[in-house]
Amino acid sequence: MIRHFAVFMLLVCVASISITQVARPPAEVPEETMRKLLIRRVDPVLQREPGMQIQGMVVLKAVIGKTGDIENLQMVGGHPMLVPAAIDAVKQWKYQPYEVNGIPVRVESTIRVEFVDRRRTEGDASVAAPEPSESPGAPLQIVNQMFEGHILRKVPPVYPPLARQARIQGTVALRVIINKLGDVHDVQLLSGHPMLAPAAIEAVKQWKYAPYELNGEAVEVETDVQVNFRLADDPPPQGPPGNIVGGANGELISGVVASFPKPLEGERVSEAVMRLRRTQKVDPIYPGVAVQAQIQGTVVLDVRVNSLGVVEEVVRIGGPPTLAPTAIAAVKQWKYMPFVRDGEPISVVTTVQLNFSLEANQSSGVVVEPRASEDSSPQRIPLPRRIRVSSGVSQGLLEKKTAPEYPPDVRDAQIQGTVVLHAVIDKEGNVSTLELISGHPALAQAAMEAVRQWRYRPYLLNGKAIEVDTTIQVSFTLTAE
Repeated sequence: MIRHFAVFMLLVCVASISITQVARPPAEVPEETMRKLLIRRVDPVLQREPGMQIQGMVVLKAVIGKTGDIENLQMVGGHPMLVPAAIDAVKQWKYQPYEVNGIPVRVESTIRVEFVDRRRTEGDASVAAPEPSESPGAPLQIVNQMFEGHILRKVPPVYPPLARQARIQGTVALRVIINKLGDVHDVQLLSGHPMLAPAAIEAVKQWKYAPYELNGEAVEVETDVQVNFRLADDPPPQGPPGNIVGGANGELISGVVASFPKPLEGERVSEAVMRLRRTQKVDPIYPGVAVQAQIQGTVVLDVRVNSLGVVEEVVRIGGPPTLAPTAIAAVKQWKYMPFVRDGEPISVVTTVQLNFSLEANQSSGVVVEPRASEDSSPQRIPLPRRIRVSSGVSQGLLEKKTAPEYPPDVRDAQIQGTVVLHAVIDKEGNVSTLELISGHPALAQAAMEAVRQWRYRPYLLNGKAIEVDTTIQVSFTLTAE
């Protein structure tokens, strides 16, 4: 009894062993991944007493430092008589450092130690179970948060029209395998609405990643991806429906998954002028993963500088996504002389361009600003021919709105409902294309004739007009006379 109590107290002391204090939570890495990096394994030794036949598995949660040494161990489960021996052994294990983009990081993983009671000729002995078998060539399992930075091309899914009409939204969870070249090799559905899943799978199949390297060699990776489908509900347009009998009116709706980056709003000053007013500049670091994947290009940023000359907001307008984070982090540290208008310092918006280019030996990269002059606009990267905008943005650009006429015979037949149209607005703000998505055929013609007369202010991207597409909803409602 006394011995059992002593063992119990020992377990209380060793159940949570903190070897070093940490300031930041470590990244979680699957047990199978860390098992491949194990370079020294010490088997536990259990002093068995005569007649003692305890066996089973001890599960530990381990924090592994940047050097590959065990920093912290916590008991998750297992027989109390086996835990001390497991902890004593695992504390001596050694791993190759886990690297992210070539930099060692602290990680957290699960370790399982199995005790098997095997009868031998020389007596009883405890033996740690061999490592679980793995299928050769299995992909390396990486948590999604640690792999998002490797995305080079992310194709947004198309919101299925029927799902949008039924107002179905939610998250589709997928398990993907990325091959050594960074291509999505396999996609499996984990969860999500059946009407949304095919669109998510079709989009993710087109994603492109930078190859993931482990100890200098590209490997296949398995990770989970979540695709969110969200319906953007906007308030109806201001003002009455135009005294139309039957109460017909038009409003914009959207069901989008992703949109093109939106430029900042505010007083805009040219890049050349603001460059002359800059008092502090921090150069961005060329990401190591981009060098390895030979990614180069121009990152275009919209920057808001407040009345004190401090950068308070930066958004990416164009350029490779892999290069943008370091560019944004650097520009946020820039300082300017306050821009003065009518004797008062004001907040302004400007553009910053940073060219990321690889040197001849391909082992490093340089980041420079293109030359700019006050009387010329900086050269920008090619803009897309057309982008999709949210209903709120399009509605704010609407200058002329013609209300639809309720067809008399349709009204007499007590037909009402909503017509949903897909619209393309050209660079001049005219509705150039209309396609019927859904709605009663007797109402569709009247809705389309009205919307064709709508006029918008041109949508500007980096100061240039660009085509946009959106969805327009026209509602026909009978009112009591």
